[in-house]
Amino acid sequence: MKSKVTTLLKTLRAYAIEKGLRLAIDFHQEDSYLMRFANSAISLNTNEKLTRLDLSAFEGRKCATYSMIADPNDVESIKSAIDTLAEMVKHAAPLSYEPTFPVYKREIHDDRAYCPNLARLSNQERLDYFNTVAGDLENDDIKLSGNFADGTTINAQISTETEHVQYFISTDAQILVVLSSLSLKWEVNAEQSAQRKRHLDPQAMHEQLALLVKYYQEAEAVQLPVGKYKVVFGPAAIGEVLSMMGGYAMDGGMQKLGYSFLSAEDIGKQLFSSDFQLVDDPNRSDIFGQMADFAGMMREPFSLVQDGTFKGFTGIKMLPTSTVKHRQDIPCPIRVWR
Repeated sequence: MKSKVTTLLKTLRAYAIEKGLRLAIDFHQEDSYLMRFANSAISLNTNEKLTRLDLSAFEGRKCATYSMIADPNDVESIKSAIDTLAEMVKHAAPLSYEPTFPVYKREIHDDRAYCPNLARLSNQERLDYFNTVAGDLENDDIKLSGNFADGTTINAQISTETEHVQYFISTDAQILVVLSSLSLKWEVNAEQSAQRKRHLDPQAMHEQLALLVKYYQEAEAVQLPVGKYKVVFGPAAIGEVLSMMGGYAMDGGMQKLGYSFLSAEDIGKQLFSSDFQLVDDPNRSDIFGQMADFAGMMREPFSLVQDGTFKGFTGIKMLPTSTVKHRQDIPCPIRVWR
């Protein structure tokens, strides 16, 4: 797969150079599988393989972009899009700043988050997973529903500045199983995520659901009076909050657009509990960390919050350098969130 993607990107780069066009190409491909259950039966089983190309042309301070869902084998159609983009950039209004043109100084092949066994998962294996989770929990009253989604994602970049290609490939799976009572109208659910096939553990999900079903079937129902109660959230809730904080609150681009509750004046202030630490670590391949960003800069671990003190924002692609007062405020030009 890497050789096909690399060949395509270098072919398009050569075509852009031939036209005298400064071009940056971002290749994104997803090979996704989905098996859906409803009322204890398969209601949907599908596969979709989509490729998106984001083309950015530069001419001085002028910049034009063109995005397309493409067939990687139809090179002529992609070349036609480059022709269109070459005309678009001529008529673009100049920006008030010098845009960042990506320069890839080395060849990168990052497959640390890729599992070939998960990428080749079969429909029978997905079905076996559901059957193991359900076990003896289903009956005429309790029905199973849910989703098993998995796939492979490829991100790759090249620009006319150098012939180097950045290539990132990863696999992941997300499973949701719901058991619901037709008569009593309650439902319980469990989720599991996996980056590698060996991380799939249907028995653990079965045990979690069995415990919940037992309480719903055997525990005495209690109606709580109106009042204040302590609610304990699990790791899924914490993950949602962290995703919001990292994806919006601490993203430099989102802050510039006014979507963050943080400001530049908050850098260096203790805003959180002294027990709270938050680190953006590209070495953690288990959370899809990438060794380089989309502008070609090598990434290093960066502490967003240390002992409760807010250390700085992450950056976004093509952020004008005139907006960055301190390099440590913008550790990387783009954040990648799955």
